Amino acid sequence: MTREDRLFSVTDSAAAVGIGPVAKPAAADPRISRVIALIDRAPLRRLPLWELAGTAGLSLSRLSHLFRSEVGMSPGRYLKAARLARAKALLETSSFRVKEVAAQTGFSHVGRFIADFRKAYSLTPYQHRRARAPRAMGNPHNRSCNSRRD
Repeated sequence: MTREDRLFSVTDSAAAVGIGPVAKPAAADPRISRVIALIDRAPLRRLPLWELAGTAGLSLSRLSHLFRSEVGMSPGRYLKAARLARAKALLETSSFRVKEVAAQTGFSHVGRFIADFRKAYSLTPYQHRRARAPRAMGNPHNRSCNSRRD
């Protein structure tokens, strides 16, 4: 099996990780699988690298190196991707304001959330919602749902 073959397997099961359809890494190393499971179980929790390393029984540098070689990105980047995928799903299925989505997905600063979302999806959260999920906005004439851009 090549590195590309094992990097990602796509799952559509939102219930599996609670963040909707995302590219799920297919880690061959069970230590990395444990780290991924911890991140997927608690995407809102602040997970310092030393805690992830402890979960895997690895040093900080070894975890970083092994995670990157198995998954193709750093643990921090994977955590951010999981949070952004959850935010995207919330924007598509709820009428929460953008700042509420940011808070519910573990972002403490709305501006940083908007910038990260734009970088990942090429649209701001508000633009994504308007383009992809007009149903989540409710009645377009209902000012309580969409009159503010947050």
